[in-house]
Amino acid sequence: MMDDLQAFLESEITDQEYYEGILAFIQSPNIRSGEYECNTFIVRKINRSSFLIYEEFEVDGRVITQGETASSHDNLVKQMQECAQKQGFTLCHYP
Repeated sequence: MMDDLQAFLESEITDQEYYEGILAFIQSPNIRSGEYECNTFIVRKINRSSFLIYEEFEVDGRVITQGETASSHDNLVKQMQECAQKQGFTLCHYP
């Protein structure tokens, strides 16, 4: 499970702008549920404290998903902050 989360971080937290956009979606109290489409992965907000992250791609006109992992809000934010800090990004702190 942690390997899927690590794959997400390595694939998607590659730029300050991407990091800020994903984090804003996760942290927003105004979005109770929904999806954020990243480059390769989808972050699905189940509710304000639960998330599913999975890779999505198209093969022969069919949408394929793989590597689904669940994460709590706090764990996901912590992992993203650590990844961003290692890359020297300016850390964001949303309410």
